Amino acid sequence: MIRGEPVAERLWHGAELTSVPLRVTSHARRRAGDATAGQPAPWTLPDFTVDDEGPGDTLAASLDDPLSSSGGRYAGSTSCTWAYVVPCAREFSYARGDRAARAAAVAYACSAGVPEDRPDWED
Repeated sequence: MIRGEPVAERLWHGAELTSVPLRVTSHARRRAGDATAGQPAPWTLPDFTVDDEGPGDTLAASLDDPLSSSGGRYAGSTSCTWAYVVPCAREFSYARGDRAARAAAVAYACSAGVPEDRPDWED
């Protein structure tokens, strides 16, 4: 099973995620954005699951186009064995616990504008 919690405001207006069937398990709004990093103050957080691990790469790829590359934005999801991260419209997938692969994703994310304290995706 894949689990994720993308911030809806990180997507372009009009973006649709239709390539993988998502099951929304909760939906929340929080004040978590950083205006100095170009992020909106309220965030909409739809927590989702996907029953099969197979579509992880498809899900990551489907976030490439709709994910806004401005404001240091990323989306992440995990399965029992894999982490799928799309920082600033570039895909990374790696075995959970692979420190070198995570470091590469974090380095890219920070170079693309994600604040250094924000690469907090589950690994």
